[in-house]
Amino acid sequence: MGHREKLLAELLRRTKKLEAKRPQLLIDAAHRRQMKHGPDYSHSGWWGPTNETQRKAIRRAMVQLIREGAIVTHCRGQRRVTNIKLTDTGRALAKQIKETNEQ
Repeated sequence: MGHREKLLAELLRRTKKLEAKRPQLLIDAAHRRQMKHGPDYSHSGWWGPTNETQRKAIRRAMVQLIREGAIVTHCRGQRRVTNIKLTDTGRALAKQIKETNEQ
């Protein structure tokens, strides 16, 4: 499985986890932000320690998925991506990849 597929699979897993949280009367700001912009993204938090080559490969996969319309990124502040959200196209693609890997 390449970086593109790993990114989609991890994003689908985190999105489902976020959506599975029970609605609360007083939803905290972080949960509202993640529901709007997608799960919080931190390279080291998602992938653990990686070298520069791996980091760049993951970034290239992210750019490719943005171009395909599979994901949308959100940046708080300057340039760093803080949230990634699956589009409908991305969700279908991630489910297809998941089904293929389960066979």
